[in-house]
Amino acid sequence: MFERLKKLFRPVPDRRRNARIYDRPLLLLIEGYEYKTLDWSLSGFRIAAFHRPMTRLERFDGMIGAIDGEGRGEFTAEVARIAANGEIGARFLEVSSAKFAAMSRQRAG
Repeated sequence: MFERLKKLFRPVPDRRRNARIYDRPLLLLIEGYEYKTLDWSLSGFRIAAFHRPMTRLERFDGMIGAIDGEGRGEFTAEVARIAANGEIGARFLEVSSAKFAAMSRQRAG
């Protein structure tokens, strides 16, 4: 019986196109506040409680801190989800090309 339960409750693989990165957080500057990502991918990020209330689909601009010596880069994102504990999940709408390239290298390495 235990084996049947294990099969029923086995972990579901992450089917995201861009895998999440947990061990190399990005430093974000949004509206004058610094945030370290809880996780991120090439398509978005998750941060702890935001400094003000937000609504789903709200758009905002920010800066991604230096990666591997590469300078900061601008981004525009929109809120995809707001968790009960205040965490914000956002998807990138625009990321500067140099910063996107640095993020791609960081993800691979």
